[in-house]
This record gives sequence, C-alpha cells and structure tokens, in this order.
Amino acid sequence: MLEPINIAHITDLHGWVFGHPHQPELNADFGDFASLLEWLQANAAARKEEFFLFDSGDLIEGTGLSDATDIHGQYIYEVVKQVKRYSALTLGNHDVGHANVVEYMHSNFVNYWQGKLVTANILLKSTRQYLGNGPYYTFTTALGTKVLVLGYLYNFTQEANNTIVVPVAESLASPYFAAAMAIPDVDMIVVTAHIDPTPPTLLRPIYNAIRKVHKKTPLCLMSGHRHITYWEKYDDSAFTIESGKYFEVLGNVRFTVNPKTQAMEGLTHRWIPTSKENLYKWAEKKAEDFMTPLGTQVRKFIDTAIAKLQLNDSVGCSPLTFDPNLPINQTASLYNLYVDQIAPKTLFSSSFPNMFFITNDGTLRYDLYKGRVVMNDIYTILPFKDPYYYYTLNGTVLAASLKGLNSGIGNSLDTHGRVPYMRMGEKGLKEGGSAYFYSTTQVQPNTTYTVLLAAYDSTVLTRVLRVLYPRATFPATPYPTAYTSTTALKAYVSEYMPCSSTCPC
Repeated sequence: MLEPINIAHITDLHGWVFGHPHQPELNADFGDFASLLEWLQANAAARKEEFFLFDSGDLIEGTGLSDATDIHGQYIYEVVKQVKRYSALTLGNHDVGHANVVEYMHSNFVNYWQGKLVTANILLKSTRQYLGNGPYYTFTTALGTKVLVLGYLYNFTQEANNTIVVPVAESLASPYFAAAMAIPDVDMIVVTAHIDPTPPTLLRPIYNAIRKVHKKTPLCLMSGHRHITYWEKYDDSAFTIESGKYFEVLGNVRFTVNPKTQAMEGLTHRWIPTSKENLYKWAEKKAEDFMTPLGTQVRKFIDTAIAKLQLNDSVGCSPLTFDPNLPINQTASLYNLYVDQIAPKTLFSSSFPNMFFITNDGTLRYDLYKGRVVMNDIYTILPFKDPYYYYTLNGTVLAASLKGLNSGIGNSLDTHGRVPYMRMGEKGLKEGGSAYFYSTTQVQPNTTYTVLLAAYDSTVLTRVLRVLYPRATFPATPYPTAYTSTTALKAYVSEYMPCSSTCPC
C-alpha cells in the first residue's frame, strides 16, 4: 500500500441533510455532499490515490425531516442510501432507540449496504443476529489496498426492546474478533465507532485488542457521539478523529504509509465547515460545474419531503434568540424558558399539587432563533416526542434525588447518552457527565411534590431512587397530558409567541 490515503469523515448527522437555515455560513446540503463525494472520488482516481468515506453513526433524531414521521429517520435513511458512496458506516444510539426504527432499518436500510454497515455489538433480540451486515467487513480497492472494518457502539443501555447492545469488552471477547484478526494481508484497519473519543474512552480497549495482533498495521479509529471535533494520535500508525455534528463540518485525513515501518507519514487532518464555497474548493470545481445529476436528484428528494411534511409552516415568532448554552438563570437561556415557562404553562395541572419539573442538559438540541418559527425549528430543538411521567415524592426524597442526579450516582447510571448542544469549536460536556435542570421552587422537607419528567429522564431518576432508597418503591406513573415534549414546545410557541405586526411570520 504505497498510494496516498484520503479519508472523509462524517458523524452525528441527526437528520441535518438540508443545510442550516439559521446559519447561512453553513449553506451546503446533502445534494452538495453527494456531488462532492463524486468529485473527490474522481479526483483521487485520476491521481492514483485512495479515497474513503466513513460514517460513525447517529443518522437520525434532530430535525423535522428525521422526526416528523412516526418512524424516525424514514426519509433520512433514504437520503443516505441515495448518496451511495460510503466505504463503511455504523449505527449510533439514536439509530437503535426505537423498536419501529430498528424494524424499518432491518427491512429497508441494512441490506442495501451489502457488508458496509458494520455493527459488531448491536444484535437483534429475536434472532441474536447482527443488526447490521455483520461485525466486520473486508474489501480491496481498485488500487489493491485491503481494508478491514469493524464497527462499535458504546455501552448504551436504553436500546429498543427488540435490540441488544453488547458491552464493548464482552464483544471483543467474542469469536468474530479473533476471526477478523486472523484475516491475512490486511493493509489498513478502520473502526467506525459511535464512541466518545475523549479519555477515558472505550476506544482504548478496542485499540489495545487490535494491537495485540496487528502491531503496526495502519489503524484509523473514526469516532463519534460527543458532538465535538477531536483528534488524537495513538501511535505512529494509529489515530482517532471525531468530526462534529449536524453536518456542520466534514473531517478530512490524509497520509501515506511507509512500506517498511507501516508508519503513517505526512499525516494531516482538518475539519471543513459545510459551506458551498468550501465544498467547491475541496472538489476543485467552480460553482457552475459542481452539482452532479446525483446531487440534483438527492436535493429534489429532500425538497419534496420537506414540502410533504409541511416543515416550513409557521408556528409563531420568537421575540429573541434563546440559547441552550447560556446559564439557566439568564433570560435568554433556552433551559430557563423550558423549565420556568414552557413546562408550567403547557404541562402543569392544578389537579396535581406542588408540581416540580426536571430535565437533563441533553434535552434541548438547538437554539430557538429570534423571528419566525417554523415546524422544523420545533423539531430541531425537541425532536424526541417523549411522553411524560410523574412521581409523588416528599421534599426530603426530592432533595436527595436532585443531589443524586447531579452527582456521581446519577452520572454513573445515566448511560443513555443524549449529548448537550454545543456550537462548533466548543470543548463539549462538562466533566462528570450530564447535568439536570429543575424548577426554582424552594424544596421543603415536609411538602409532597408532583415531580414531572420526560420518559427518558424518568428512567434515570428511577435508578437513582433505587440506589438511594433500596427498600422503598417510587412508581413512575404516566402523566395525563395530550402533549409530548415536541408538541408541548409547539403549543407554547403558538400561544405565547404568536405572529404579529411587531414579530411577523
């Protein structure tokens, strides 16, 4: 393997295939992406260089085009199939969080990839077979490079009830791994991993297990889930890269391999923001020559789906931009709006005494921008359509629970992995894991509270309560409301942020 290696990397798409309407500097869509890949592949072939595209999972949950349908991702998976030019891909926690999504993928998405969709530790519960095409995949390029690909999801514990996520350590001890390591004449190993790369990381045991057999084989650990840009060189022949989220950036790695030492030489990496101009430059094309017939087809499919789902219909008009990154005590904090306004005004009921709201810091996925709010904006902020549950807790138990949620107890139990929203370039999660925001009501020890949470958060609170009070029972009861987390936001914007002459839609 003497030819230069060019790798494009994408991860945590979360349905963002149509550009970023509120961020004009990120104006490329998946029609542009499909065109870019055709040109990059053609340019590499003309230079007798290798080109690969790897995806590290979480294709869905984050936009209306992904989540307005009953089956989340129904349109997104079709868009990804149309792009075609993936060398390999894996699945993330959001891809396996709902039974009907798993069923849809199994019937309509998995077989399309003919080996390229690699999921070593995700199984179908009914058959114990791999959800993807298998635990590993090998292929040889036209230039003769033999590539071995493995795919992993972190130790996710809230998978759909028709799915099993096998812990990474257990998976590495399975027979498939020894079989993969025994494949002869492998020139390069790639791990497509929906795994946080920041230390301590589950990538390390994967790396160590591979290096026990392949001491110096070039090893590319393509990571995801953390929603950040991250780079780390593991040794002279190995690295990991994570390439952001939401199609905001694309990762690009380039190197050659020393035939004697197998070291990666001239190893460079960069992240390219997804503006049209940046993609034209990368493709070495002018704007008028850039779009390919495939790219045009993909864009038409996206535009048709957006119109069908009515995602550009007006809901209301926001008086200012609410930012999920701001401290909750600031007026423009989106969490302040959610906890102190949206929940009380759309969810609280006088039939329940002393209502108290809790939510995690990965709930709100995007800004609520000033001005016209359309249906897609609702989904970009709260895509999950979570139902609500409530607990009846006295003040002493509630206070202990809040402390537990925001301590080592809660963080050790909170492995579902909804990642807080961050802008490009931000470092990411606070040390220690997730944080929880809650009502500003002063908790009184002898008062009984109705504690309201989205279903996703209720699973963590239940675990915390079991740790704190192992002999007690605190049932989570479905809360009687017609709203989900998504429709509650829509209802609030429609009623309390209406279109007007001062805030037109």
